[in-house]
Amino acid sequence: MLAITVMELSRNDSALLDQQLASKVAQAPNFFSNTPLVLAVDKLPAAETKLDLSELIAVCRKHGLRTLAVRASSEEHIAAANALD
Repeated sequence: MLAITVMELSRNDSALLDQQLASKVAQAPNFFSNTPLVLAVDKLPAAETKLDLSELIAVCRKHGLRTLAVRASSEEHIAAANALD
């Protein structure tokens, strides 16, 4: 059985996500070492619907998280995730 981390974004801010993940990695350097991830964007505020999924995924990868799936509720986000495969 494989444990998978689900990261629910509450803000659509890749710079803030980068800072928060960097802080966590500074506390425990190998904490995210190749950790499988489901990136959840389905609970973002309605005002933050324009996503750059490739940027968010790149930030996660930079810190050792390996995005396996995106959990989304809008057709636009689902299409963007499918486009990234």
